[in-house]
Amino acid sequence: MSNLHFSLVILTVCLISQSSGKAGVHIISGVPDHPSPLQARCQSKDDDIGTHTLLNGEEFSWRFRPNIIPTTLYFCHFYWGAKDRSFAVYDARISRLCKQDDYWNCDYYWVATPTGFNVSADNKVTWKTLNYWN
Repeated sequence: MSNLHFSLVILTVCLISQSSGKAGVHIISGVPDHPSPLQARCQSKDDDIGTHTLLNGEEFSWRFRPNIIPTTLYFCHFYWGAKDRSFAVYDARISRLCKQDDYWNCDYYWVATPTGFNVSADNKVTWKTLNYWN
């Protein structure tokens, strides 16, 4: 099999996998409701997910198809009382946390805590702290 033919087969398999899968981002409030509930405004360059107000323990999520070239970026701006923080909740760096072979079908769980933000890419089994409140 020629190198070109082999490359086309690999590219076709990747495109089929990518087109059938969707990644998910979940935002969970782990902060007390006082002084105020958690607010999160999330978006990408093309999609505005909107602003969500979450009481302790509540969650919102969305699904999307990541680009085959890892350029997909979603970010959120979080507000809790006088604190705020903005960062990427999905990008090439975050996608590498996925323990599956197929990151296109992975779910990324973010929980806001009183000290910062933890992420899990293995269905909430292990958590990694990646960001802190400003």
